Amino acid sequence: MASHIGCAHSQASHAGATKSGFKGSRSSLTSIGGDAFEDTVGAEGEVTNLEPTEHQIQCAVIEWRDLMVRTHPQLRWLHAIPNGMRATPEVGRWMVAEGMTRGIPDLCLPVPKKHQGFVTYCGLYIEVKTSSGKVTPEQGECHEFLRANGYRVDVCRSVDTTVSVILGYLGVQCGF
Repeated sequence: MASHIGCAHSQASHAGATKSGFKGSRSSLTSIGGDAFEDTVGAEGEVTNLEPTEHQIQCAVIEWRDLMVRTHPQLRWLHAIPNGMRATPEVGRWMVAEGMTRGIPDLCLPVPKKHQGFVTYCGLYIEVKTSSGKVTPEQGECHEFLRANGYRVDVCRSVDTTVSVILGYLGVQCGF
């Protein structure tokens, strides 16, 4: 069981789970992410939308963090930066006045990555996108700035990819 620590709870590891502890199926993501998918049902009853939104991916990642924080205490500091939040004009002005800035990535893990005693990254930023989502010019500019100043920045398009990036950054080895 030691090889599964940090990758998934032990029950999930026996059920063909991926590195994140999810099987990658619609039902497993829904059970972890709450509303991980909002299905659109067509005229014949078929499901026409199986792709999660950025919000749903991010919610599932945060739920995963909450499950894994006992094993990996550094995950406690993984947090969201709510730049993509829809708000009333009044709340939007309030958020801008408090410093909300366009282009900042969605998730931040402010934990330095070290290799042989040397800091290789100051922290990890993750931009969450759907499979068809595009990085905006403001996001691209911010990503370049962060990378030039010692941060790792990744664009992730699924729960599993996001979790794999985080675990890899923390140096967690997953063996299935």
